[in-house]
Amino acid sequence: MRIAVRGWGDGRKLFDEVMECDEQSLETIAPEHVQRVMGYKRNLLEIEFLDEPNENERYFRFGTDPSMMVAPIQVKP
Repeated sequence: MRIAVRGWGDGRKLFDEVMECDEQSLETIAPEHVQRVMGYKRNLLEIEFLDEPNENERYFRFGTDPSMMVAPIQVKP
């Protein structure tokens, strides 16, 4: 599958990477990108599944900055 991984920290885009992966490699890719945004008070990590035709299932977003999220869900630590 093709995915795009984007990260924001304190309102600015830190990275935007497009890659091919399978489910197993996604499990190793995501933690690396999480580490890259964790140092920012306001952060967002977005994984876009580029081959997914359904717009409602195409994006997975999480972080502490809900301003760029669609229908964010509040999670208690």
